[in-house]
Amino acid sequence: MIHLLLIAEESQASACAAPLAASPDHKLVRKDDLATAGPLLATGIFDLVAVIDTAGEPPASRIPALRAAAGPVPLVFITTDASSVAEDSAYAAGADLVLRAPVTLSAFNTATRRLVAAGSSPVAAPARTATTNTATPFQSSSLEVLRDFSRVLGYSLDYKLFTQHFVLKLREILSVNRIAIFLESPPAATPSQPPDLRGKDRLSAVAAVGVSNDLIECIELSRRSGIGQQIIRSAQIVRIDTGGANALLSEDPKIRREFEILGCQVALPINDRERTLGVALIGGRVTGGPLTDGELQLVYHLLEELGLAVKNSWLHHQLSASHRLFSDVLGAITSGSLVIGADLTVLHANRAFLEFLRGGARLEAHVEFTELPAALASALHDLSEKGVLAEPFFITSAHHPGRTFRVSLIPFPNTDRRLPQPALALIEDFTQILAAQRTEIATSNARLIALIARRFVPRRPDR
Repeated sequence: MIHLLLIAEESQASACAAPLAASPDHKLVRKDDLATAGPLLATGIFDLVAVIDTAGEPPASRIPALRAAAGPVPLVFITTDASSVAEDSAYAAGADLVLRAPVTLSAFNTATRRLVAAGSSPVAAPARTATTNTATPFQSSSLEVLRDFSRVLGYSLDYKLFTQHFVLKLREILSVNRIAIFLESPPAATPSQPPDLRGKDRLSAVAAVGVSNDLIECIELSRRSGIGQQIIRSAQIVRIDTGGANALLSEDPKIRREFEILGCQVALPINDRERTLGVALIGGRVTGGPLTDGELQLVYHLLEELGLAVKNSWLHHQLSASHRLFSDVLGAITSGSLVIGADLTVLHANRAFLEFLRGGARLEAHVEFTELPAALASALHDLSEKGVLAEPFFITSAHHPGRTFRVSLIPFPNTDRRLPQPALALIEDFTQILAAQRTEIATSNARLIALIARRFVPRRPDR
């Protein structure tokens, strides 16, 4: 994944570089000017910096300052001027690449891939700080309490909220300087919800402590490179400060760079006992001592509990969204719908049914079973308590004189087919349908009488 900083006003970005925002291979952050982008450039998070020229302003007035702030990061200048003068001026001012707007995604990828590859040269491994045996001792009792507490997370609903509380508690127990949790995007709650165009390969930060908010908004991990790829492949703990078995890390500049940007030393997988949902990155102790293997093993299991809680939260949101969709469908239909539970409590009544029952009054009040018309209440009682399904029948309403309503009952059997059972009643206004039927019958009778009359009229003799 390429972290791209685009310096341009929103109107310019939409007109000249809109495809970059929808690209699954780019994490795009847009800032209006260098003043707002400067603190982010200092973190070293970005692989590319792009700037769009402003009409009437020569490249030499903007590029030198950006070149100084970006340092070794490749600088791309996007110009709306088709002349070669602007291109030459941009290269002379310090731009690494000049593109002409509007920029297509394929052209941008082709032109910048080599720049990013050339700029990602291996970084020297930081010297490992010598430590003594005076590190904070392993607080097994506190971590065991936290492990027991984490099981409660399986009953929580807002995964972002309890993940943030989890991070705060874990930081307190481990006494580390920073923690960041990266998770994949949650699944779509309902089929009607638009899919996430960014894909499942991107891991976004959902909770962090000790890391600036600006940095968290900009950075994402990927399953296809860096720490995310290493964690997904091995499902093991990755430490940046050890050699030997982890010698591969010193040869992968992407992994080392992500560790350095976030200021962390250890990466752990977040599993739900079936697959890896994300990555947790943990910094060093505030005292400078390392985390022991025993602590990391226990944190690994704590994060597994967190992964189960996150999965349960996503399932809850899917269930809630499906319930809302079902309620919205029943509420939008023009026929009245009434759902009763096995104990004859009214679980749902849409607006059409409330208008049938109460006219225009108290449409927001809860419906009690005792308010139902006697014929409807009796039929629902027999269906719920005895399993006797009545044929569709007609009833009238005191609030709608002269109108006739047709009632259809639908049972909702329990999984074990035991009684009592929930039921649904649909009420439709059949006044016009019955009137049309009567009119059709009357017309048919009139035709029949006319035909009979013509048959019995004596014929006059021919003259």
